Amino acid sequence: HAPPEVPLAPVALAAVPAADYPRLVFCLQPALRLLESPWPLDRIWQANQAAAAEVPPLDLAAGGCRLEIRQQDEAVVFRRLDDADFALRRALLAGHSLEEATALLLAEDPLFDLAPALRRLFAEGLITGFAAGAAEAEPS
Repeated sequence: HAPPEVPLAPVALAAVPAADYPRLVFCLQPALRLLESPWPLDRIWQANQAAAAEVPPLDLAAGGCRLEIRQQDEAVVFRRLDDADFALRRALLAGHSLEEATALLLAEDPLFDLAPALRRLFAEGLITGFAAGAAEAEPS
């Protein structure tokens, strides 16, 4: 548990010159955690809850999971993320600039589309601030 920070409204980026967008480093909610496992941990957890009769039979061979774990009000919730959302959030949590994070994702998935992924981050209230990272020195 961590006290939530006020989510940033997307309009806050309007004051940033477009040329600076690649250098933006986003701050995410402090209680946000990511978990990657070769096992379906979320399904294992669900199968062991009181309402487990409603859960389909557990298949450990079905593969792993990429989970987002965060606080919503007083509860801790988790949900599965697709590969791209997980990778973007992991890169941003690691302090990568928008340009660096995008390059990492495009190396894995050339069809990655940053715009909807950023919209989801804002819509979910996960972005709480930003800073402009240092500009790279031009070669001489």
